[in-house]
Amino acid sequence: MLPAPAPNFARAIVRRTAVIWLMMKLVVTGGAMAGQEAGIEHPLRAALQLAPFAALALAGLVCGLVLLDAGRRNELIFLANMGVGRVVIGALAAGPVLLAEVILGAAL
Repeated sequence: MLPAPAPNFARAIVRRTAVIWLMMKLVVTGGAMAGQEAGIEHPLRAALQLAPFAALALAGLVCGLVLLDAGRRNELIFLANMGVGRVVIGALAAGPVLLAEVILGAAL
């Protein structure tokens, strides 16, 4: 079993993930709404729903941006010294994004 970071670090990573996901989701939704045809009944609902591959791509992009930000803040080195690898940080970043996309897909 891979060691998890301390709860303070985990909360900070998940909070940063949520902010980055929200910004990226706004960009993707805005782009989807701009490319829609005029006759769609619920344009926002159609723009918020992503295809499974697009949701995985968005999760990968957010995961990469979170890892890039953690590297910029030297958190990767600090957490690596405590035994927490990039895989755990990436899972902390990708998990909430995939969960949020599944919830959005099911609710809409």
